[in-house]
Amino acid sequence: MTGQNRLVLVLIESPCLRNTQLLAYRRGSIPEIIEDRGTGFVCEGLDEMTAAIQRIPEIDRRRCRWTFEQRFTVERMAQDYLKVYERALDKTGNKETESTSFGIKVF
Repeated sequence: MTGQNRLVLVLIESPCLRNTQLLAYRRGSIPEIIEDRGTGFVCEGLDEMTAAIQRIPEIDRRRCRWTFEQRFTVERMAQDYLKVYERALDKTGNKETESTSFGIKVF
């Protein structure tokens, strides 16, 4: 696992484990994980990061946890993957769109 991959896992797991607000520089997938001013602050540089530290109390820890549960639980992510696979199967002409082999129905 590369350093970049570990960083993404930390960003996803932090709100889950401790309802933690996040601060990060705008790099890679950061803006897709952190809701700027919602679950943390996505900063352009050191000055913005320094200013954001003072604004941490503006971020509701409960919202961090709620956002994690809406976007990053195992169940949610598995459902999203199943939807992608089913769309791919539909494009290849496979008419069966239920994931019956797993006992899961995705609509």
